Parts: sequence; structure tokens; C-alpha cells
Amino acid sequence: MDTTYVRFSGQEKQLLRETIRQLALSGVEVVGNPGQASAILSIDRSTVRRDVLSTDRRGRAQEYAINVSIRFRLVGQEGNDLFGPEEVSSQAVLALDPSNPTANRSELENTVASLQADAVSRMLRLVSSAEVSRPLEESIPEE
Repeated sequence: MDTTYVRFSGQEKQLLRETIRQLALSGVEVVGNPGQASAILSIDRSTVRRDVLSTDRRGRAQEYAINVSIRFRLVGQEGNDLFGPEEVSSQAVLALDPSNPTANRSELENTVASLQADAVSRMLRLVSSAEVSRPLEESIPEE
């Protein structure tokens, strides 16, 4: 995965930026054309789910459960799946002050961004561990 193209058609541009950032930090060259890539990291689905866990007396959200999930696979140059599809997720519970909606919105956005970064990190660790184990499997002679 020396050179990688990231395929993502979702609306969450922050997730795409975070994926490219983390790949670059790990020494992977991210290319803009799939033909130049040794592998394609395909993010097939990304979801952010917010569930209200509790409300105040006026019915305003006081506590949320937030879940970020990413379904992905690693595709080779010939179009074959090298790894996956797999899914990773990251969760958090967030307590808010119902009387301050502006601060709550900011806190919610920051929490989602942090969970996305964590999920991307988990995704890349899985891909990396699969790449390490594949050469070992290929070197074992068949009987």
C-alpha cells in the first residue's frame, strides 16, 4: 500500500480529509488517480448515529450516545479485494447543557470529529495488520 487512492463518495468530507491525513502521516503516498495506486482504499459506507439517552424536564436533549461506523475494503490494481469488506466503529456518550445550544452544537461536532479520527485509525490498523499477515501466508508452502 505504498501508493493508495482513496475512493469515497460520501458527504462527510472531514472523514475523507482525516483518512488522507492519517495515511500521509504513516508514510503512504495518496494519489489522485486510481491507475497510479498500488491499492485502492474504498470507503463504502460511513454513518454517524446520534441517539438521545436522556432529556431535561422541557424535553431538550441532555445526553447523547454517538456512534461512528465505517465500512471499507482494500482493492488491488486488478479490482480484486485484498482485504475486507470490514467495518469499524467508535462510540461515546456525551452529556450536554440543554440551556446552551450553541456550545452543545460545537461540542457535538468536536466529538463526532474525534470519533471519526478514532475510527479511521482503527481502519488503517486493520489494513496494516492484514498487509503484514498476507506476505507470511503467501510464504507458507502448500502441501
